[in-house]
Amino acid sequence: MSDCRALATAFAAERQTLVASAESAARVRHLRLHLLSDENAVIPLIGTGRRATLAANGIVSAADISRDRVFRVYGFGEGLTGNLLAWQNEVLHGFRFDATRDVSASELATVTERHRIHQRQLIAEMETLLVKSESAADRCRATLDTLFPQLRQAALDRDQADADMRHLTGILPT
Repeated sequence: MSDCRALATAFAAERQTLVASAESAARVRHLRLHLLSDENAVIPLIGTGRRATLAANGIVSAADISRDRVFRVYGFGEGLTGNLLAWQNEVLHGFRFDATRDVSASELATVTERHRIHQRQLIAEMETLLVKSESAADRCRATLDTLFPQLRQAALDRDQADADMRHLTGILPT
């Protein structure tokens, strides 16, 4: 049953999607923890005034920084945007993802349970098919048991007919 073979693959893929989603969310949380207003945020040429300008445009943490978004802020060109992106990369460099800690246990349990339910359904279907095939095998054996005596008798009748033909004509059947 192809569904049975695909079950483990589907579970692994869904689990991987869950882990990837959790990693992405953890990365964003990490970036949000790093505020531009933090005095430890050392960004060349980005002082208090430019930080206020960025905040007024909704850019307050490393998570808010993107090339397009910063470029739209008046007074921010390639150089300043590059400095912000470099700082964001520095912040990301400190990001560590731990699947055992950062993947929601309840979401993982939900995925696992859904696949276990599907597995139980497949097992029940296979058990039903097994019972049906055993029943069919029993019927086949019973049919063969009734046909063998008839087949044996037909073979005996054919042999007798061959013998009778040889006796009467002296010709051997082909």
